[in-house]
Amino acid sequence: MQQTWGANWSLNSDPLQAPFSIRLKCLSTGRTLTANNVIPQNWQSTMNNKLILCSL
Repeated sequence: MQQTWGANWSLNSDPLQAPFSIRLKCLSTGRTLTANNVIPQNWQSTMNNKLILCSL
């Protein structure tokens, strides 16, 4: 993936295969946050998804 602007990222490889999970790592603390199946199995390339991550 490549950061395009701000919090927007683009996939610069083969088409995305659902389901898809995301793992984010904070560089300053080393903590990792994993969001499982953020793009569901029935996702299609014409659909938009909004992901809101909260860390306590």
